Amino acid sequence: MFDLFPFIQNSNLQFFIKAMALTLIGLYAIFSLMLANKIRSFNKILFLPPKSGGWLMQAIAIIHFLAVLSLFLITLVIV
Repeated sequence: MFDLFPFIQNSNLQFFIKAMALTLIGLYAIFSLMLANKIRSFNKILFLPPKSGGWLMQAIAIIHFLAVLSLFLITLVIV
């Protein structure tokens, strides 16, 4: 029978937790970039009136992506 408890004691558990956090933040950054691109493509497909707020949604999505990307980079530097 394989026991994981000695493996956890001997290994650097903090490193695995930090790597998992960086992976999740990176995946979330990819998702937010895909969302920004999807909104941009919807603005090209749908002919919306100029004051419909499509540009605002795209700007918020891009700002959100930049915030997540900066969080990822700050976490990468700190860790």
